[in-house]
Amino acid sequence: MSDRFDSIEESERVWLDEKRRSAARRSWLLIGALVLVAVFLAWLTVDGLGGGQAVTTTTTVDQRALADGQQALTDWGRFAVTCASSRTPSGPTARSTSCSPRRRSRATSRSGRPPTR
Repeated sequence: MSDRFDSIEESERVWLDEKRRSAARRSWLLIGALVLVAVFLAWLTVDGLGGGQAVTTTTTVDQRALADGQQALTDWGRFAVTCASSRTPSGPTARSTSCSPRRRSRATSRSGRPPTR
């Protein structure tokens, strides 16, 4: 029974071999194209299109920390003056830090020395 399916005519065998070779050729061509694309993308990442020297930063960690601190103080000063926050006011924290004017107690509104007991 297996002899019946094993016999392939010579023309069919040639056609089948040719089909397999062309499929293998296409797969190797695809692999080669993918490798070339990967190498090109790696070159763009490392060297880039500019081709010039890369600019190195001379900012130290201390300088960056100082600049960040100054920016934070600037932002805090802007918030203290305008009461504008980038966060949405909700929850107990926003209510406790609201910018509504606080009332002075009688003891602090008087001029002079504080009362003694």
